[in-house]
Amino acid sequence: MPSHLEHIMVEGGFRMRRLRVVAAGLAMMLAVALGGGATPAAAADSIKVSLNFLPYGVHVGFFAARDLGFYREAGMDVEILKGDGAADAVRRLGTGVVDFAFADMGSVIVGRSRGM
Repeated sequence: MPSHLEHIMVEGGFRMRRLRVVAAGLAMMLAVALGGGATPAAAADSIKVSLNFLPYGVHVGFFAARDLGFYREAGMDVEILKGDGAADAVRRLGTGVVDFAFADMGSVIVGRSRGM
């Protein structure tokens, strides 16, 4: 088991349940966005996700879903890329470098205004 999840799992209780709910929700959102249905793909779909910055607390769901196998169960091979700011994450999404981006609404609005 990855060491960064060990301390969370040792505490158990409410935190672990919340982590599972967040991770499952993220995996389900990705699956629905990709047209995932009742049957996972025969071969895992390769997906790239760009974070807005270096991984920190708000990104735990992405990593927990990966480490707990939720993406794999949904037929997805998810690569999580560190970001260089929300504007860069939006740029990566707009140019097709990644399939999904984690960014703040202001950066998304500016990106859309620039045709991304």
